[in-house]
Amino acid sequence: MKKLKVAAAAVALALGASQANAALVDGTSTTTGSSLFLAVWNSTVSYVRDLGIRFTDVTNATTGPNSATAPNAAWVSEAGFTRSFAGDSLFTSTFSGLSGLRWTIFATDSNSSPNLASNPGGFVSGFSTGPTALNYTAANNADGSASSYINLANSSGCNSATSCAQTSSSSAYAGGTNWGINVANKLPAGNVVAAADGTSSMPFWYVRTDSRPGNNTGSPALEFQFKNSQNAGLWSLGSDGTATYTLAAAAATVPVPGALLLLASGLLGFGAVARRKSKAA
Repeated sequence: MKKLKVAAAAVALALGASQANAALVDGTSTTTGSSLFLAVWNSTVSYVRDLGIRFTDVTNATTGPNSATAPNAAWVSEAGFTRSFAGDSLFTSTFSGLSGLRWTIFATDSNSSPNLASNPGGFVSGFSTGPTALNYTAANNADGSASSYINLANSSGCNSATSCAQTSSSSAYAGGTNWGINVANKLPAGNVVAAADGTSSMPFWYVRTDSRPGNNTGSPALEFQFKNSQNAGLWSLGSDGTATYTLAAAAATVPVPGALLLLASGLLGFGAVARRKSKAA
């Protein structure tokens, strides 16, 4: 039975990782939130791809993105969790290698209201630095920037394919002011939404506006890291464009056999006796 469950889970993961749309879904959907998308760039060209999974798949949303209050339990499991999204030929034809590439994983929900508890906005993202001192306005601006960028990418080639590439002169260039390292400079200094190098791994975070009654546009955002009690969830990028999320299992405690415990206590006893005899002498 256990083997059947493991096999079924593996099939579910494989299917989930292949259901990409022909266009990136933006963050205004009231049922799914935006696509989880991979953005990669260097100084001259960028690449963006729909990973076939939505904001609500990685958060604990029940009735839509605005109901999410934390990461999805499966993605922060104590038992360990891996999700892999295979690359494509456009990635390898765009980049000759991983070294020096900036990249991130991102998804967003709809815009939010500063004091309406039923309408908190938010996003999930890889951070190489941060999140630090984010407030309602910063998180909401990141939402808006992400939705705008997705629409730019769709109008520039991703409307008919799951991935597209743009040169630095395009408005849909992922390294420019419409997206860029700090989400179009909408986040405060110290928040870098991109790995410094394609060979680096990135921790994953969920940032959510705090829209409870009485709060305002300056209220601190709520930040949740994808992690278990001992390990952080990390995204890594393969040379073929494969994006992999892994949350390592918590380190197992190795039981010490009773015989070894008896032997250790006996040796400690002998040591104590020897020390007493030495002092007496």
